[in-house]
Amino acid sequence: MAGLFSQTQTTFYNGIKIRTLPSFNASSDFDISINFPSVSKLKGIQQLIPSRRFGNYQPPHWDFHFVQSLKNESTDKTYVCRFHTLKEKAKMDLNDEMDPLNQLEFIEDLQTLGVSYHFRHKIQSILSTIYESNYKNSGKILPNGEDLYATALGFRLMRQHGFEVVQDVFNCFKDEKGNFKANLCKDIRGMLQLYEASYFERGNERTLELARKFARKHLKKSLEEKEILDLQLALLVERALELPLHWRVPRVDARWFMDLYDKRVGNKNSYLVEFAKLDFNLVQATHQNDLKDSSRWWEMTCLGSKLDFVRDRLVENFFWTIAVNFENESCEGSYFRIMSTKVNALITVIDDIYDVYGTLDELELFTSAVERWNVDVIDELPGYMKICYLALHNTINEIANDAMKEQGALIIPYLRKAILFARSKMVPQWLHTKSARVLRQCMGFNIGSSNTCSCLFLS
Repeated sequence: MAGLFSQTQTTFYNGIKIRTLPSFNASSDFDISINFPSVSKLKGIQQLIPSRRFGNYQPPHWDFHFVQSLKNESTDKTYVCRFHTLKEKAKMDLNDEMDPLNQLEFIEDLQTLGVSYHFRHKIQSILSTIYESNYKNSGKILPNGEDLYATALGFRLMRQHGFEVVQDVFNCFKDEKGNFKANLCKDIRGMLQLYEASYFERGNERTLELARKFARKHLKKSLEEKEILDLQLALLVERALELPLHWRVPRVDARWFMDLYDKRVGNKNSYLVEFAKLDFNLVQATHQNDLKDSSRWWEMTCLGSKLDFVRDRLVENFFWTIAVNFENESCEGSYFRIMSTKVNALITVIDDIYDVYGTLDELELFTSAVERWNVDVIDELPGYMKICYLALHNTINEIANDAMKEQGALIIPYLRKAILFARSKMVPQWLHTKSARVLRQCMGFNIGSSNTCSCLFLS
């Protein structure tokens, strides 16, 4: 036993060779002496290990199995038939000979309930008729140009749909000093429409700037002092002051308006709420199928499971696409949502690699690989980058192949040279060098780079 323990033994610790010289003394415990490498050698080894940062991102709220388990029974034939019946009724009502104000209000109902996209061409035709017959002849939105509610509603809808309407239509509501008349504050509906219309300002439009300040001040005062007796109108004012209509996500807003319109007293177009609900459920079923498709792709890439330092945010990326295009009229909407989700998910992963995890040398390799766009260069990349590059390469080629088949356009050169890869390497350059010059260059493009690239990928 003593002879055994007196021998010098060689062991390895994390690849470092260590000699142990144990000795045994009958009158004491074992005494083991270890010859560790010198401090200088340890520092040299430490320098070989890249310094990495981690975002400490939370896991996704909706995993693959949850997404795949989603079910929707709203596509039943009974619901679909009822939907088409109500759609035809809305189309007939829109074609009826109404006075211009009623037409504008009907269009507003269709828009806020999220179903106006079914009647896009008819709405454009109605607004064009009002524009040609009223505004171009008299400079007024409607014959009664001194109705604040009608003028503001018409102005907003006209500008929203691309008609050239100037801010001068509101001059009749000003006093001799150029301020809005004080007695207007009693017209809550008109003030609300004026406030919403003011957000269609195109820059340096003094009248609309004054309108926004004037309307906000008095609407807020009326709300605080409980002067608005109509509960539904008060809710509309409160929501507008929180976030104007022009800044909201229409699809999310439509769900809120359905509940509000459902309680509207004396609503002659009450069937529109049922129509909107059926449409919402049918569109949601399509969205769920699109999400499932995107989720299967994400699971197949293994980006979320293999790269634990990146954000696994597929559902959030999909939700972004709904804000851009939620429509259910053709398969093009589904294609856009699925491909946009893939691109946005890839951008999120690449953003985390560039801004958080990758070293400067690794990022130079990745940028070079994208510029060369050849799958053979994958062997030059570190392991975690290989899986990302392969997913990027395959997805972009898929989009480019579709564009070639559908439009005869070769878009890979444009996708390949997207601004994300041309500039994002400057961010890690600043992180590693702490150069003020590089930081100034970074600040010029860093904000919004992902959205820019997403548009470039899909242009």
